Amino acid sequence: MASRCRPANRPQFPSRKDEARGHLSPIAQQIARLLTTIVLEAAVLPKKLAPARAVTAPVRDIDQQLARLFPRRFVEETPAAQLAHYPRYRKAIGRRCGN
Repeated sequence: MASRCRPANRPQFPSRKDEARGHLSPIAQQIARLLTTIVLEAAVLPKKLAPARAVTAPVRDIDQQLARLFPRRFVEETPAAQLAHYPRYRKAIGRRCGN
């Protein structure tokens, strides 16, 4: 795949660049949809945890997991391949919260 993506020589570069440019918009839209889903679902988790605060150990564990998943600059620092798993992680945490 890498050999297909990279131009083999200087004359191939402009055509490869133009070909790749056509793929950028759909990829950016896909990433934007994924990030929107991640952020919207993550915003709900603290509200789901509120009733469970009396049981401190599991809630503390979930809080630590959320802190690791969503550091301050997670969108910039998390590889795209890993971001694709965030909805699954959020669902698992939601199940632990009883939702």
